[in-house]
Amino acid sequence: MKTLYFHGRENATAEDKSDGPARDALTVKIEKVLLDGWDRELYGGAARPGPLVPGHWAVGEVVRPGGRADLRTGDRVVLDPAAACGDCVACAANAPEKCERPRVMGLDFDGAATGLVFGHENHWQLLPRSITSGDALGLGILAFYRQALLRAKPLPQDSVLIFTDNASGLYALATAKTQGLFCIYCDADADRRALAKQFSDAVVERYLPVETLREITGGEGPNIAMDLTGDEDFLADAVQMVSQAGRIVLTHGGWQTSAAYHVRTLSIKEAEIVGVRLGRLHYGSMMEQLEECAPLLSRVKVPTVPIGEFATVGFAGSPLLILDMH
Repeated sequence: MKTLYFHGRENATAEDKSDGPARDALTVKIEKVLLDGWDRELYGGAARPGPLVPGHWAVGEVVRPGGRADLRTGDRVVLDPAAACGDCVACAANAPEKCERPRVMGLDFDGAATGLVFGHENHWQLLPRSITSGDALGLGILAFYRQALLRAKPLPQDSVLIFTDNASGLYALATAKTQGLFCIYCDADADRRALAKQFSDAVVERYLPVETLREITGGEGPNIAMDLTGDEDFLADAVQMVSQAGRIVLTHGGWQTSAAYHVRTLSIKEAEIVGVRLGRLHYGSMMEQLEECAPLLSRVKVPTVPIGEFATVGFAGSPLLILDMH
């Protein structure tokens, strides 16, 4: 079985891994891994010193349940990649779900782009039989964007501008629609805009005049602007775009490696800017909402590459990529 390693500067290798499991450890055979913008940042050169196994969105099958009494051999599971640090104020107060410094599998330590994953018992959640592996890969992205929206404290009547340059924007759109928000989808790609028109309240091209956004939102500007691109020009424009006391949410992985990125909230010209770092996810409620999102997400085209070919083709120009681990 192959394991994918990122070495930085668009250098990756797929190698045979012979490490065996600890005795009676939970063992999961990985079926598919979804690589996204954070993985692109690591692949492009942001990797830690030494090789890193990517993969923070993954689905697999239980080979050995280990200490998980709720799992059986053959169960399908989905990866919840973040773990509490154990040292912050929230962890000390026995509230790991509010951890201030979560460590993320595939970003802070080796991830799931390998044939078998051993241990990490708290990172796996059981998948209902009704959810396909392809849909399950999208659960993490949906849950992450819900986290991002919750950071902006949306009200039922709020409008949200989703500024994207890749297919993950459609996941953000699906999440925002399940929250009942007025959605404005902004993307340079005509095919994605055509798809978004069937689900969004308004669809626009990138770099439209601020006045146009204000017209769409009754003269006020969107209450929430959500950046999925890492584009610093958008950040500058967003401060002018949003309504008074509007919120700007930065979700792109590039902000985490930029001096402009701050996890803590800060205020600029009465616009609140919040950074989002991946924390513990709550798949239970997202599984309930997945059916509502399915008409959109089932039409999102994400290319698939066998793990053994990634070192040659890389992301092949795609912001999202599925690794077939077989």
